[in-house]
Amino acid sequence: WTRLREAKLANADLRRARLHGADVSGADLSKANLAEADLTDIILTEANLQGATIKRADLTGSKLTGARLEGAGLNRADLSRADLSQTNLSQTFLRQARLTEANLQDANLAGVDLYGAELAWANLSRADLSSAKLERANLEGSKLIEVRLVEANLHMANLNAADLSQANLTGANVTPEQIE
Repeated sequence: WTRLREAKLANADLRRARLHGADVSGADLSKANLAEADLTDIILTEANLQGATIKRADLTGSKLTGARLEGAGLNRADLSRADLSQTNLSQTFLRQARLTEANLQDANLAGVDLYGAELAWANLSRADLSSAKLERANLEGSKLIEVRLVEANLHMANLNAADLSQANLTGANVTPEQIE
């Protein structure tokens, strides 16, 4: 396992890097290019990934608890079974990303772009998805307990079997048929 705890890697070009299982806790990867990188099972707890390019990267099973990803580009990234609890993902691009069974509990996803994203069976309890773009996203079976979806766009999103207990949908673009 590679140990890069608290490493200074801002603006680094790590395209297609293989960091499977690496411990990169607390590292500064702001504006780094991690496109198409193998980041499976990586530990990025409390890491700074603000403005990083992480498109098409494989982060399956990764641990990003408390990480800062504001403005990062994660389009088509695979975050299946990743732990993103208490993570700041505001204004992040996650178009067509795979977040199946991901833990996003207590995460800040305000203004995030999740167009066409796969969030089946994800835990989004108490997450803030205010003004999020969830058009055509698959949220089947997801836990959306006490989630904040104020002004969110859920047009054509799949909410089958999703638990929306105590969710705040004030001003959200959602039809009654979607939440029956």
